[in-house]
Amino acid sequence: CLFVDKVAKELNYKTKFNVCELGTSDEGRFQDAGVPAVFLWKPWEEHYHSMQDKLEYVDPNTLKVVGEISGLSAWRLANR
Repeated sequence: CLFVDKVAKELNYKTKFNVCELGTSDEGRFQDAGVPAVFLWKPWEEHYHSMQDKLEYVDPNTLKVVGEISGLSAWRLANR
């Protein structure tokens, strides 16, 4: 997670690293199996995990940010 946080900062994105007190999301299963994983999300999304969790409410800029952070992180890990 700190690796991804470093990449985000290099791209001039503000991030906050923390451990969710409620447990993990999908990334937890990978971590339990010894596969490094991270969960990037924008807290307090109004429609997250609700009946209104639909494509029309997806913020294109959030997709861009997550794509850039994830893509560069994956590229750097693959080319170590």
